[in-house]
Amino acid sequence: MSKKKGQIIVLDVLFAVVLLIFLFFIVSKLAEVKIYENISDARAEELEEIGSLVYDRLVNNPLINCYVADSNNYYLLRSCIAEDSEIKKEYLGMPDNYKCKVTFDSLSVMPNECSDDDTDVEEYFYIKQNIFTNNERQINKAFHKQKVLGTSSYASEEMTIKVWRDE
Repeated sequence: MSKKKGQIIVLDVLFAVVLLIFLFFIVSKLAEVKIYENISDARAEELEEIGSLVYDRLVNNPLINCYVADSNNYYLLRSCIAEDSEIKKEYLGMPDNYKCKVTFDSLSVMPNECSDDDTDVEEYFYIKQNIFTNNERQINKAFHKQKVLGTSSYASEEMTIKVWRDE
């Protein structure tokens, strides 16, 4: 009887050890998944912040947007892009490890440093925005009054911004 009892105790201990090892692997796998989720969330949050920064600096930037010129004053026109606007990455505050693509329906802006190849990009910040356009960045005050008061209006088109991390 004592020999059988000893075998049962050994089997119980062996089963407990196997169960502990199994539980250890399950806990380590869960921890790995949680760490991966945290890293993914942090990267997505960073991408959102950089994309929002690029968008804000593109539609509200005295180095890119149109402005109304008076005799001594200049007034920035938000969300106005002209053909002679220069879209440079340094104006947008983009880190070196990010790329961007800014496209317009018909407006041709040169130079446009945000014309990187976006094929095979999986994670990106993307926004479409209606903007108004003009031939030149500097707009005469009388011309602007004419546009605002309704005798004519600025041309409008859709701008697309795409920002992603360069892997």
